Amino acid sequence: MKDAEKTLFPQVWSTNFSGFLTRVIYLSFLIHSYAMKLMNFGQQGDKMIYVFDQCAPEQVANAVGHFMLREGYRLEQGNPMNATYGIGNKTMRILFGAFVKRYAFQVYVMPNNSGVTLEFSKGMSGFSGGVIGIAKLNTEFNRISKVLAGIS
Repeated sequence: MKDAEKTLFPQVWSTNFSGFLTRVIYLSFLIHSYAMKLMNFGQQGDKMIYVFDQCAPEQVANAVGHFMLREGYRLEQGNPMNATYGIGNKTMRILFGAFVKRYAFQVYVMPNNSGVTLEFSKGMSGFSGGVIGIAKLNTEFNRISKVLAGIS
């Protein structure tokens, strides 16, 4: 975290907020700083769809990428417009199962008639962690999906 961000937005980094609320506030700041307007969101099959208005696809991709990096994820494959973000080690997850944190998510940003569509989906099944690994992956997917939508 940059010192300038702490100075300009101390309320975002305050330890008085819960972790989730802090993330929602920070993502809201990103969305407003990129002048994006979330028009609609919902689940379609096994992925979440978000529709933004009055912005360019690059703005949405950059805001989501910045958020994922702040959460500790790294860009494992692709580019910000069509990316796979992951956290943790694949080999360790296979060896030690649910005891090792490993998540991967896919982000696909594309223009639509009135703005931008963001598709957010799981980039792995979670089977390498067994039943517990699948449950943890689903929990993380739901957490990030809610933060991206700005709801609690």
